[in-house]
Amino acid sequence: MAFLSVNGYPRETYPPAAEIHKLIENLSEDKDSFIIAEKQDGNIFIQCCKTDGKFILQYDDGTKLSKCKETSLNVAQIVNIFQAFNSNSTIWKSRLTWEEVDLNSYSMPGIYPELIKFLRNNPWVIVVSIAIVVVAAILGCYHFIPFIK
Repeated sequence: MAFLSVNGYPRETYPPAAEIHKLIENLSEDKDSFIIAEKQDGNIFIQCCKTDGKFILQYDDGTKLSKCKETSLNVAQIVNIFQAFNSNSTIWKSRLTWEEVDLNSYSMPGIYPELIKFLRNNPWVIVVSIAIVVVAAILGCYHFIPFIK
């Protein structure tokens, strides 16, 4: 089961096809207007935005980000892709032509591609973040130990 976010705001439940249709139709060409369906771990996702009057579709399988080469996708086709992604079907991937995205030279609206690009180029950020949390937890526990005695 996938999770759906619209413009960076997660939905509580995965909406039915009719609602996804409306969400996609209402995408603006603003860089902050996008729809993303992602698997629970967040590493696998599909996203859609609109630019120059066309829908752009991207897919990340957890190892690489790919962009759909078809630029004439209509709303119904994209809804079907999002529904298939949610049901764990993979047939939609083989029906489209994909090209790998060079994250060092490509940008798309939405936080995920930029975040992925940053983290893939700077893996130390994850290590430092975890270290900060661990140190904060240890210091927090140490601070309250005298009160426990």
